[in-house]
Amino acid sequence: MSDRRFPSGPNRYLLLCSLALVLGVAIAPRASAALPGENPADRLLQTGLEPFDRGEFEAAPIAFRQVLEGDRLRGREIAPQIANLSNIDDVLNRLSPALNTYRRALEQARAIGDWAEVAQTLDRLGALYVEFKQYDRALESFQEALKLFERLGDLHTIARLQNQIGKLYFSAGDYLQSLDFLQQSLATFQRLDDLAGESVALGNIARVLDRQNKTELAIIFYKKAINLTEDLRQTFRETAEGFPPLPVELKEIYTGKVEDTYKQLSELLLQSDRVVEAQEVLDLLKIQEIDSYLRSVRGSDLDPRRLQLLPQEEQLVAEYTHLQTEAVELGKELSRLQAIPPEKRTAAQQERLDTLVQLQQQLGDKFQAFVNRPDVVDIERQLRRSSPEDSLKLASLQQLQGRLQGLDRPVAILYPLVLEDRLELVLVTPDGPPLHRTVAVSREELNGEIVEFRKLLTDPKRRRHREWVQESGYRLYQWLLAPIEAALARGGVETILYAPDGQLRYIPLGALYDGDRWAIERFEIDNITAIGLMQFEQGTTVEGRSPHRVLAGAFSEGTYRIWVGDREFIFSGLPFAGAEVDNVASAIPTTTTLFNDRFSPEATIARAEDYTILHLATHAAFVTGEPEESFILFGNGDRVTLRDVALWSLPNVELVVLSACQTGVGGVLGNGQEILGFGYQMQQTGAEATISSLWSVDDRGTQLLMDAFYERLQTPGVGKGQALRQAQLSLLADPQYSHPYHWASFILIGNGLD
Repeated sequence: MSDRRFPSGPNRYLLLCSLALVLGVAIAPRASAALPGENPADRLLQTGLEPFDRGEFEAAPIAFRQVLEGDRLRGREIAPQIANLSNIDDVLNRLSPALNTYRRALEQARAIGDWAEVAQTLDRLGALYVEFKQYDRALESFQEALKLFERLGDLHTIARLQNQIGKLYFSAGDYLQSLDFLQQSLATFQRLDDLAGESVALGNIARVLDRQNKTELAIIFYKKAINLTEDLRQTFRETAEGFPPLPVELKEIYTGKVEDTYKQLSELLLQSDRVVEAQEVLDLLKIQEIDSYLRSVRGSDLDPRRLQLLPQEEQLVAEYTHLQTEAVELGKELSRLQAIPPEKRTAAQQERLDTLVQLQQQLGDKFQAFVNRPDVVDIERQLRRSSPEDSLKLASLQQLQGRLQGLDRPVAILYPLVLEDRLELVLVTPDGPPLHRTVAVSREELNGEIVEFRKLLTDPKRRRHREWVQESGYRLYQWLLAPIEAALARGGVETILYAPDGQLRYIPLGALYDGDRWAIERFEIDNITAIGLMQFEQGTTVEGRSPHRVLAGAFSEGTYRIWVGDREFIFSGLPFAGAEVDNVASAIPTTTTLFNDRFSPEATIARAEDYTILHLATHAAFVTGEPEESFILFGNGDRVTLRDVALWSLPNVELVVLSACQTGVGGVLGNGQEILGFGYQMQQTGAEATISSLWSVDDRGTQLLMDAFYERLQTPGVGKGQALRQAQLSLLADPQYSHPYHWASFILIGNGLD
């Protein structure tokens, strides 16, 4: 008997759905005995599935094999069961046995003339060959499957296979063949009015063009791909449905995550010194990362986001659209003729079909001829010769700088982009062109230093060595802030809106060290999700605001065990949380307090909209994985997941404070999407900003920082970000709490300017 535990929560659901699809059955109660006249193959399938219900994954294949080896089924009953057995091997990652059983299923399906089963098995077989890196065999399987699916008229599968074959040719360096199949895939998706699939195909074409050193054309195709994604997001925002996950067949044809397209375009634009456009793509990248994590981004109500095409790019798009329209019409006629059974086609129809097949196979040649046309090459030259100032006329930059100029102090926006072999920095200031700096540090070296720096900040033994913290902080400062500090000084910038990338989200920028001072001594640093998702214009002046009203809850007593998937968390009450909340009430008399059992989600959220500050002195864990795995623990033992936060309504709340958060739980760092997603979810509730910690700080240090924060927040003219910075500086000035472990953990996400 297997000792594997059946996954719980969403993972259990996903596995059940996968098994249902793989085995071709619905998740439904099954009878224990066959009904009269029931197909024995169906009864066998039921028998094989029963061990899965008990969590005994290894037993099901044995049940299938016993019957197959006993030769109890024949003819049409055998092939589906072999396919089921190979699918189980596939699910259990037994790839080699799966290949053998897929081949056997293929033989049986061909023997009985079940061409739909042959096509599907060839498709699965091709995917397994890819797993084994047997790309030539994968190509053969996919191409044979494609011919059969063309006869069957399954356009969605045809488009996916065309794309898959194009990717294989790309990997083999045969760019002409790759473009041929990718153009076919694009035309098929366009026939289906499948915008998501069209975006995938455009992005893959862009990758081929980039590899061919056709940078300007690659940029155009990347822009078209991203604009289709943004159009989809806007459509679902308008219908209030949220941005849905891609269908399974589209997930299979992505060369990587959706956000890879955004990163690759940003990289090309920066290489071409088109910094303004790169900044806009980087902002959209943050939105896409949130969407990949939460699947609920509806875009900004301020403006629909589309990348602007330069005039020369518009001209090339118009030329290409004409070429692609011909390909779509060719595909339509071809499908009509392929739908006619071969024995019923006239000689003229067969001759026309043969001609159309040849024309379709020449799409790659036509596209290559297009990109090499003298007029197209001339437009590419014009784009290469365009000065960076040409892009300063883009409306997106003018709008962004107008917003920065409307603030009461110089504020800059910093976007780092972590690439495999380097770090790119983009800085936007109220005046002048955006600044671009390239830093020669690889992703591996940068991430290694991030892990080291975080350990030095948090590990009780290692953080004793302050000089080690400073040395690591200095290295990170040289990569992240030193390249732009002259520009910050010229602009008199003391406030940075910071949009960290990847694992940079796990460390505070304020804890970086310039060799003399910590960054927090020089700058106010407000983390942001994306400029396109926030309003950072100052509304009511700080001096003109009405007094704060605080709803504060504390978990100070008791112990709770929390299971998230297969991970157990044990949380005990925070001894100083009660004193922390009492001190908030002393500083702000209009505070309402909730303790322990009275501090429940229902009691808290139901009344939160009557307050301007929601203070939660309790545990919260933001862990890598799914949004359902990150949570806030309330005093009565209930937990609210990151997904649940989307249901909160906090229209009058200016600030949410979580004073005992943990990230990177268990020392596992992902790409920080859970931190990004948390900031976004809070923004969506209506809250202007959130203060949370990146690691747990001792209770006394947290209490002192919060006392100082609320004291500063009451000072006329001091905004949320300034109050947090001043509170951190107050701990820094105290020898007992001057180590960044105590003060650097707390970051503000959102609008801290007022």
